[in-house]
Amino acid sequence: NLQQQHRNLWFDVASIADRDLSPDAAALMARRIRQIGVGRVLYGTDAAQGGNLRPVDAWAALRRLPLSEDEFARIAGNVPPYWR
Repeated sequence: NLQQQHRNLWFDVASIADRDLSPDAAALMARRIRQIGVGRVLYGTDAAQGGNLRPVDAWAALRRLPLSEDEFARIAGNVPPYWR
């Protein structure tokens, strides 16, 4: 299992989605997030500069992914072990 093999591997999703995300791309992202494990997914460690959306807009874009409310809540609350 990926989570057991790579315990220190985390993924940031703050800038993977945008306003123009197609339904197929959104479905693929949701599948990959589940494959990685929702507990390994972080939101908000990218800076709101350059080509990145403002955090509120990036969160709204991410919310367009076909994930459950529980999955979004888990992502929003995840804290990597190196910040604890």
